[in-house]
Amino acid sequence: MGEQLLAGPGASRAPQLSITDPKVCRSYLVGTCPHDLFTNTKQDLGLCPKTHSEALKSEYENADDQQKRKWGFEFDYMRDMQKYIDDCNRRIDSAQRRLEKTPDEIRQTNALLKQIGELSRNIEDGLVEVQILGELGSVNTAVTEYFRIRQQKQLKEDRERELKALSDTSGPRVTRSSKSAMCVVHT
Repeated sequence: MGEQLLAGPGASRAPQLSITDPKVCRSYLVGTCPHDLFTNTKQDLGLCPKTHSEALKSEYENADDQQKRKWGFEFDYMRDMQKYIDDCNRRIDSAQRRLEKTPDEIRQTNALLKQIGELSRNIEDGLVEVQILGELGSVNTAVTEYFRIRQQKQLKEDRERELKALSDTSGPRVTRSSKSAMCVVHT
């Protein structure tokens, strides 16, 4: 990968690089270059700016342990890999913090969920009452009750919008299936 891709196939290079040349990717010689590990992901580092040479990798692999210690490439490789691991961990921590809800947001969410549940029950009970009043011939009372139910429906829709706004601006999105689970988990 690295510079040899830019040169294209069949391109002749000036003098051959030595294994200790700073233009050679030491991570590639020792193991795997991090630039090659994360291709086509959010962590893609792009092309490696250093040279990846199969000949130099073979030279490194064929060297004895004393020579490898002298070069110290494994130390550089471990340091570079730790740097990339730390960067990934920082990104994960940052994403986790964005997903976490504060205690106040949890309290607000639970209060809204409780209100929505109570309003739903009141609406259901009110519709049954309107039906019974209509069957008994108390039309005026049924209309008054139906008007109250429509107000509660509007109030319920308002609370659902508040809940959606709260979940969109804070932690993870609250779905219909997770609403009741959140009450149980956070109460």
